[in-house]
Amino acid sequence: MLNKQAYFCAKCKNKKTSFIKALKLAKKLGYKLWIPDKEVSDYSFPKGALKCQKAIDKSEIVICQPPIGRDCAWELGYAVAKNKLIYVIGELNFQDWMTKLGNIKYI
Repeated sequence: MLNKQAYFCAKCKNKKTSFIKALKLAKKLGYKLWIPDKEVSDYSFPKGALKCQKAIDKSEIVICQPPIGRDCAWELGYAVAKNKLIYVIGELNFQDWMTKLGNIKYI
């Protein structure tokens, strides 16, 4: 059983991003993937945000899968501020330059 946790950061509202690639990467790295869309039933503020924040705090890494949007930009910023290692599957859009700060590995 995997005890280490990875946080999945991607679009959760409207057009959702598939978590399959992130799940495979997390498993390969030895992590259980915490997926907001599966764990958070109420995205009202602040309830949903606080649940995600706690999950990021408990996670050792964050796996981001573009395209990103406003619904997950704060998660990346928070992860950077907490000095979490962030894996990005694919390329971040040039306009998302603010999310390229921190300890980031592109896959």
